[in-house]
Amino acid sequence: MASPFPDSRRDQYLERPLPSSEDSERVILGAILLDNALITQAVEHLKPEDFYSPLNRRVYNSMISLFEQAKQIDPILIIEEMKKDGPIEAIGGVSTIANLTYGLPHFSNLEEYVKVVKDKSVVRTLIRT
Repeated sequence: MASPFPDSRRDQYLERPLPSSEDSERVILGAILLDNALITQAVEHLKPEDFYSPLNRRVYNSMISLFEQAKQIDPILIIEEMKKDGPIEAIGGVSTIANLTYGLPHFSNLEEYVKVVKDKSVVRTLIRT
């Protein structure tokens, strides 16, 4: 006879949110906005898919695109780049992008934050597999 309660550990595990660090994602994106040169540290190790937040993923993808075109990375150009990939009404506009820098000190090294985001991405991939 089947138990009326399926394997509760499995169900609890599947109901938990996937590992992420939205704060680390925000630090990376905000720091790049404050100092465009920092994108070189991020692109060495992170792909857009490594970002858990769909908004952060889109922003980072736009930042990479601007970087590859040798353009300045700022909120207005990010929004313009994002428009190429689809509608942006849901993100809240330029102020949402600009708020990524709110309260951030000026960073000169993103290595630890990049490592956190990458590690969480690897764990999510393993869980999904």
